[in-house]
Amino acid sequence: MRDQDIEALSPHRWNIAIVDDDVSSCEAIQASLKSIGLLPTCFTDPRLFLESLAERAYVCLILDIHMPFMSGLEVQQRLHDLRIELPIIMVTGHGDVVTAVTAMKLGAVEFLQKPFPAETLLTAVQSILSREKVTDLEHRHYLKRLFNALTTRERDILLGIGRGLRSKQIADELGIAQKTVDEYRHRIFVKLNVNSATKLASLATEFRHLRLLN
Repeated sequence: MRDQDIEALSPHRWNIAIVDDDVSSCEAIQASLKSIGLLPTCFTDPRLFLESLAERAYVCLILDIHMPFMSGLEVQQRLHDLRIELPIIMVTGHGDVVTAVTAMKLGAVEFLQKPFPAETLLTAVQSILSREKVTDLEHRHYLKRLFNALTTRERDILLGIGRGLRSKQIADELGIAQKTVDEYRHRIFVKLNVNSATKLASLATEFRHLRLLN
């Protein structure tokens, strides 16, 4: 794979996470990805990777299955619980059919057994980046970051707005003053960076489609 292959896929560089407790393996994968212009980040502790999701979006995850703190399958399950959709390339030094099937069911798109040629990994990554789903994935990450910035009360009020309720109706449902609802509405406008009720209602609809707001 050449640098031009990646350049043709997107005008910007891609963030990719590598989660592998084997430092040498993690660094080797990182070097391969850097060589074609990608932005890989290594995590030898999967817990640190999960923490990073609050601040950074990735378009692909390269995930080792057997790790001491948390297995790759447990990381996949955690992503599922968080409703984070992320293309995953599973890697392992000693895989088996049952594990591979489980990984695929949890969202893995590729399963590689160590040691594997760098070109094999890069081909798998290129396949993921070339999919139209990547753009949609980034947008979903953006929406989830916006949603996570809202408090529980702000989410309740946004749900009412999304249902087409007026401030008075929302206030009655929540048992609070209409003035309080209006104050929260203003905060929501600021946090979500919208300037019209129509755009706010549209965002609420997108949140519902992602099953964030219900």
